[in-house]
Amino acid sequence: MSEGSTSRNLVTSLSGSRGIYNILLSTVLGSSLWNSFVAGPISYKTLPRPLFSDLQGKLFPVYFTLQSIGSVTLLGLFVTSNRTALVRPVGFKLNAWLLGFMTAGSLANLLVVGPLVGKLIEQRKALVGNDETCPGQPGESVESREVTKKFGIAHGVSSLLNLGVVVAGIVHTAWVGQFGSLAL
Repeated sequence: MSEGSTSRNLVTSLSGSRGIYNILLSTVLGSSLWNSFVAGPISYKTLPRPLFSDLQGKLFPVYFTLQSIGSVTLLGLFVTSNRTALVRPVGFKLNAWLLGFMTAGSLANLLVVGPLVGKLIEQRKALVGNDETCPGQPGESVESREVTKKFGIAHGVSSLLNLGVVVAGIVHTAWVGQFGSLAL
């Protein structure tokens, strides 16, 4: 095979639907792993809480948008390229469900849970200005405790959704690595 032929094959594989699918899948999974297990924990350990909160408040909408657009596109490519996926063997059905969960979890974080967490953080910041104590400290106001509790629940839901998206992405990526990305 000539060098020119190899270059053309590389360009074709990167620009074709399989190449786009694989690049998009690696982008969604890579950014999810990086944000969840590297950048987030390091930022939390390094930055003072107000700075960490401000940073996450700026990063998470962008992160959830990337995750959502990527997951929606992956699901769309998968379903349109494999119209019979839901009547095929278990592996095909499983991957349609995995991509569906990635899409639903990402969109839930982008459109519902993420904004709720942001709103609760802002409420907490406003209360801290009036309440000299930190969350969970003796003397914390009842209102502050309620907002902190709601934040903990919303943050937990967001974290579980994000973890589910990561696990679904890992399982789907392993399947694509073993069997390819179907009829793309």
